[in-house]
Amino acid sequence: MAALTADTILLQRYHLIAPVADRGLGETWEGVDARIEGRRVLIKVLDRARTASARAVARLRALPADVPAPGALA
Repeated sequence: MAALTADTILLQRYHLIAPVADRGLGETWEGVDARIEGRRVLIKVLDRARTASARAVARLRALPADVPAPGALA
């Protein structure tokens, strides 16, 4: 994947505004959901290199199916 920048559109839906964090399994971005008129969201973009190990896969599988933070995407 190309480097992400502000104004990148993901999946023809999510408009990236600003990076929030770059640690753990990937980057987290503040963004807007174009399908839900300006709804602010958090977008987690997983890094393939960081998620390739069995340990990383186990960490991902251990995450809850529902995301408790309002506006966060699973």
